[in-house]
Amino acid sequence: MDLLEFNELVSEYGKNYVWKFTKHNTSFKDAYNATRLFEYWISNPATTVAKFFGKHYASVDLEKPNYRALIIAQLYGLITKNFKTYKEESITNVYNSLAESSEDKFNKIATEQVLKFKMPPFTQDIKTVYTKRHIFPAIFTYQVLKNLKVKYAINKISMDLFFSFIATANFHNEIEFVCEQIQLKKSLSSDTINQFEDESRIKGVLNNLSLFIIDANEIALNPSYESVMDTFLLTEKGSFYKNEDLKDETNYKAYLINYQNFNISLIQKDSLQVSANPLDIEEEKYKDEVEKTRISASERVTLLNNKNLEPTLEESATSRLKRNPKVGKLALELSNYKCEIDENHITFLSKSTNKQYMEAHHFIPQPNFKEYWKNFNKNIDCVENIISLCPTCHRALHYGNIETKEKNLKILFEKKIDNLKATGIDITFEELIKLYI
Repeated sequence: MDLLEFNELVSEYGKNYVWKFTKHNTSFKDAYNATRLFEYWISNPATTVAKFFGKHYASVDLEKPNYRALIIAQLYGLITKNFKTYKEESITNVYNSLAESSEDKFNKIATEQVLKFKMPPFTQDIKTVYTKRHIFPAIFTYQVLKNLKVKYAINKISMDLFFSFIATANFHNEIEFVCEQIQLKKSLSSDTINQFEDESRIKGVLNNLSLFIIDANEIALNPSYESVMDTFLLTEKGSFYKNEDLKDETNYKAYLINYQNFNISLIQKDSLQVSANPLDIEEEKYKDEVEKTRISASERVTLLNNKNLEPTLEESATSRLKRNPKVGKLALELSNYKCEIDENHITFLSKSTNKQYMEAHHFIPQPNFKEYWKNFNKNIDCVENIISLCPTCHRALHYGNIETKEKNLKILFEKKIDNLKATGIDITFEELIKLYI
């Protein structure tokens, strides 16, 4: 690449020459939450994906009911991209790894997927992008900024220069050319840059990583993460961007959707803040099942005497452990249908039981089922781990602020901890709080 060729390409392809892909929010957190909703829909697609997202998008903290956010989830390897309709697609190995991970591992997987993000995107109409490139934006941006820092003592650059030369690169071997142009500090015309910035969402992709410090006008490396990135790039896995096989779309898709265990986090702790709460629609389904179920005398004896029955899997595209509504119903019966935060809370008489309406809530929440069974051989879907709550107190545990959650959890912890310990489930109050915030 030389300057003459570069200018000719910019002139020929115009706004389509920048790193361009679908105009949607590129937040990894939102892509993950959209996939959570997709996972639920695909297991029982009774309505269209558009209608389902329109009704339930707020359940996963999405700001808009736009199901096309799933395109970004595909670019991050959370959903497959093999067919023309979403009904034929499925969640991936990467998504399953995220759904079952701790916060630290979640950030490592998210980091890996952002680093694996490649141009040109396989979801984009080839008529609207420049396709003669093979480049990983996060890796290349780091390489250029690092080279500028070491070779030219340039610690930050304008976003004009970023969009002029970094976000238009085609291959990783163009680092020297890009750095030479940037150090001259002569960007493209303001009209061209405005078009590039309008067409590209790459800044949002890079903003997922704490590796970069980005504002409206400049971009720089975050010194706190440089040594981590430098070390990673020296490893075999860190040289994946050199793999010629990944130029093939089929090979790249297979690589993207499978967890490669880069084992690197370039995301600041707590910055993603992905909620582990079950979806509202899952909760409504479970509450309805608990309300309507009946328990026979023999079932009651079995549930009370067998504290550690092996959990079952949901019949869906996921392998999430299923909550037994009979256990929830028994817990409500044992509480005499009273709110365990405050017995004076009054609701209404249920048409199913003719008792005061209460809701069953797992004290150690459902997302931790697998961890407890796998690591401790304990099924936390047991009456000792289920509390009876009025609807207001139940929602307070899911959606209340930290102070409200701590206050209510303290009351419940003092009531439940002895029974939990008796079944072999031991947890401190500090550990419990972390599951809710």
